[in-house]
Amino acid sequence: GGDSLSQGVDHAVTTTPSRSPWLAAGAAAGLLVGLLLGAAIWWEGATQERSVHAFVPPPEGHAFELHPYLPGSVAVSPDGTQLAFAARGQTGLARLFVRRIDETEARPLEGTDGASYPFWSPDSRFLAFFSEGRLKKVEAAGGPVVSLARVERGGLNLTKSGGNNGGSWSGDGVILFTPGYRHPIARIPAAGGEPVMVTEFDTVAGDNDHRHPRFLPDGERFLYVASAPGEDHRLMLGSLSGAEPREIMRTVSHAEVAGPYLWFVREGTLWAQLFDHESAELQGEPIPVGEDAITSVWAAWAANGYFSVSATGVIAYHTGAPLSGSRLTWYDRRGRELATVGSAEYQYQLSLSPEEARAAVQIADLENLDWSLWTYDLERGTRSRFTFETAGTPIWSPDGQRIAFQKGEIYTKTLGREDTQPLRQGGYDDYGREGITMTWPLDWSPDGRYLVYGSTVGEWENPDLWVVAIEEGGEPIPVQHSEFAEEDAAISPDGRWLAYTSDRSGQFEVYLTAFPRADRAWKVSSDGGLRPEWGVDSSELFYLDPDDTLMAATLKAAGDSVSIEETQPLFRINVHHKVLLEPGGYAVAPGGERFLVNRVLEKGTTSPLVLVVGWPEGLEP
Repeated sequence: GGDSLSQGVDHAVTTTPSRSPWLAAGAAAGLLVGLLLGAAIWWEGATQERSVHAFVPPPEGHAFELHPYLPGSVAVSPDGTQLAFAARGQTGLARLFVRRIDETEARPLEGTDGASYPFWSPDSRFLAFFSEGRLKKVEAAGGPVVSLARVERGGLNLTKSGGNNGGSWSGDGVILFTPGYRHPIARIPAAGGEPVMVTEFDTVAGDNDHRHPRFLPDGERFLYVASAPGEDHRLMLGSLSGAEPREIMRTVSHAEVAGPYLWFVREGTLWAQLFDHESAELQGEPIPVGEDAITSVWAAWAANGYFSVSATGVIAYHTGAPLSGSRLTWYDRRGRELATVGSAEYQYQLSLSPEEARAAVQIADLENLDWSLWTYDLERGTRSRFTFETAGTPIWSPDGQRIAFQKGEIYTKTLGREDTQPLRQGGYDDYGREGITMTWPLDWSPDGRYLVYGSTVGEWENPDLWVVAIEEGGEPIPVQHSEFAEEDAAISPDGRWLAYTSDRSGQFEVYLTAFPRADRAWKVSSDGGLRPEWGVDSSELFYLDPDDTLMAATLKAAGDSVSIEETQPLFRINVHHKVLLEPGGYAVAPGGERFLVNRVLEKGTTSPLVLVVGWPEGLEP
């Protein structure tokens, strides 16, 4: 069938026999796959064996979720009999699936919506994962989901995941994980508890993030990736005993130790290099094991390799592209497709000019890791490059002649001119408070006088909303400033109201407040809401629910108060999920009757993952 493990079977090289436990376990796993693949695995005498390559597609109607902040990277169980991964259907959040390698179907695990970064217990019975701001665990066979610890979801992540960077579970009942973005590694008991930090940032090297912990077989030492701004990632050796950490190598992906090898991805290839367990030193040259292996396209932040290896000789790794392309598409209120704009690209952060003549969008060049802004002439169907450097979150001025955008801080530029200038002349220190690390524009007031923007301080704390007079040079004023994450924002056409999102209730909802006073707030959405956009006037507000359904809320203002009269679903759209400053999944045309949608062509990747069973100790290219 369409989900058969035997699709695309390829045979690997013949290898020399060995009596090591790793090889023996690999042979046992190979026999499991042999039950399914039949003639795909064969024997040449009693001592000669071959490994098996097979392709594993995602479950029918699903795609692997491989965004660097929503990874569904496969996890092979320690006993080599099961695969776990996150996959997303056409709608809704990704959830965990488990598949035995001797079966043809993957089973979804209930209660795991929004799951990311799964990893196994050492007995292959439980899966730990991140979801809804928690580290959780569930039996691989199914059952109740148990929360183990809180993790910081991070203000830039509007999903239910947590946006964390994986974990590892030792045979001594210790779990290592990253409790938030730009955090050291922490430990907790496998039964749950308060995190205790086990790594410290190297101030000399400039570390600001530790991620991807992986225990070595002794359960005491572990690998992790250390990151510093503008520097290569460093694969480090840490220890629960507090021994001084030591650099193993420079890397663009996480690494795992299985059998006598250290495994990692580099330049599209999965590599294995001999690794001395006692000295924790690499030996010899790395050996290429698999082609078309992927790492995160945002290697500068994520350092994620989409692979997993068990000590039983089972390898699984993802191929294809970690991101999905999209195409700008016009829809009416009933969800009928009207027209398309341009071709399929890796596009993000759509913004429509007020007169509907142009659209601005961020387009990614994955080969050169360039994320610049382009503008479309919607009448002629042509496009022009707007920035020649990485930039994002384009926001049109009310007259359609200028665009505010972010490249660290906020800049403005006029169409057809080279007059790029920062919004605030004093740099980060001039954006309203100390310690700001990033700012990004969200909306221009209808009279063109004010700009609402978001900002984070320190190590990516929850963002707040601010407003500043553009021309007058006035001081920034906080619009929404709290311990919660306030993100997307849109000013009503009459300039009286600000719609925004906040996670104050435990999930992101859409709220209304007066602009610019922001002294009261009214909740618009009832079960989750993202990306508010105003309609033809100030009486209709659109937003997305967690299942990507476009919602329309009818509002009625009375003096200084506003009421939500009716909320109705319009149609479901396929957009990039809110991860890392992506407020522009859709735009509302003047009149509120048409919508320009940055329609994702595939949620995640439908490319199969590669399963390799039976790699022996005598690994050869």
